[in-house]
Formats: sequence, C-alpha cells, structure tokens
Amino acid sequence: MNIVREPFFIDYEPGWAGTSIWAHHDEYKSGTTLGYHCTISTYDVRYTHAHGFNELLCFLSGDPENIAELRAEVSVCLGDELEKHTFNTPAIISMPPGLKHCPLLIDKVTKPVVFLEVSMTRDFNAKPDEE
Repeated sequence: MNIVREPFFIDYEPGWAGTSIWAHHDEYKSGTTLGYHCTISTYDVRYTHAHGFNELLCFLSGDPENIAELRAEVSVCLGDELEKHTFNTPAIISMPPGLKHCPLLIDKVTKPVVFLEVSMTRDFNAKPDEE
C-alpha cells in the first residue's frame, strides 16, 4: 500500500543513464509528481514556461564517492526577464507558482548528474510560454 513499484521508463531521452522514473499524474497518490533522471551528457530544455504550482528542480551528484561535486555546469533562466543563473555545485531551485523558467542547460558533464523534479500537483504539465 505504501510501496509503489512503477511506473519506470528506461532511456526516455538520449544521454540519460539507466532508468528514469516518471510519475506526472499522481501515480503515487501523494498529491505530488516526480521525475528522476540521471544524465551523462549535455541535456537542455529550450522553451520558457511556468506552472501553477510549486516546483523543485534538484541537481545532484551522481558520483557516490563525491556527492559534494556536481562535475557539470547548469545554466537556467528565471523570471519574466529570464535572468540567467549558472552553477557547478549541487543545488536545488525552489520555484513558486507562476515563476517563468528555462531555457535550462546541463553542460560540461564529466560524471553522472541526477536531475530530480518534484512538483506539488496531482497533474504535471509543461507547455511553452505563449507570450
């Protein structure tokens, strides 16, 4: 009842390592959605969008021997002005409802990077900004 063993989707996009876990429609009955991915190469989301819910974007080291080093560079644009933020250490971006975000780029990857998205909604969707 509390342990859910699926859905699991393998290699949804090129460059992802192993299994990605997608649960964007309240599959875990927790009122949240989840996306877990591990990338070993450049990954990007080009379209600016916003959501009507809180969202966390987590960028974590996939190297269990050195979790304090990301071994990649992440750039993301936030807000109406698309202010660019770049970092190369593990980080979590906490976004309130309505905050525009992306383009997002994970680049200069030398070790696996775990990209985790957690959204406070029962039904996730991301659409390009219409403006």
